[in-house]
Amino acid sequence: MRKLHHWALDPFSRCIRFALHEKKLAFETSSAPPWASDTEARKLNPIGGAPVLEEDAPEGRFILAEPRAILEYLDEAYPDHKLLPTDRIERTETRWVMGWLERGFDQDVNQTLLHERVMQRCLRAGTPNSAAMRKGAAALRGYLRHIDAMTGVRPYLAGENFSYADICAAAHLSCLDYFGDVPWSQFVMAQDWYIRMKSRIAFRPMLLDRLQGVAPARHYAELDA
Repeated sequence: MRKLHHWALDPFSRCIRFALHEKKLAFETSSAPPWASDTEARKLNPIGGAPVLEEDAPEGRFILAEPRAILEYLDEAYPDHKLLPTDRIERTETRWVMGWLERGFDQDVNQTLLHERVMQRCLRAGTPNSAAMRKGAAALRGYLRHIDAMTGVRPYLAGENFSYADICAAAHLSCLDYFGDVPWSQFVMAQDWYIRMKSRIAFRPMLLDRLQGVAPARHYAELDA
């Protein structure tokens, strides 16, 4: 049985979980909080930690680390439900969105707003860095404007087909949505797109995630909000 080492509110781990469910691949999970140094994920991937996927293949059991590498592997190894579009333009757009999230969104939003939420709500660590939270919230609105514009002219982020672009964007936003930090009412087209993502069967297990002592926003698991 394949095994995913992840943490429930790690956006990159959620990308892998969403993809595995979309491809209907069974897997076990092992929790690997990012602040813990003694997890199995750290042993398997000392320089990065989770997500890490242990996979059984004809060649034997092997370890995959780093989100993009895992996602590319899954689409090549299990091509029946392609998540990297076959159309070269949409495939390029998909990879652009994935890179935009990996390089931009992660640094501008996850490392500021989400980091502060996790530190304060999950670890009860010190006083919130209000400047970092304001910076992250402002950056988030900028990214939402782009998503709003893209989903206003096409059904999915990379074009006409659901792809890794949607999986990765929904995974990142869902972590912030857990804390109620996404101003959906200001971005109606982006909200409509996200509601469609939440309604996918493969996304619903993440709506059941709960952190001990940290309840999600009231609308978090609602499929129409």
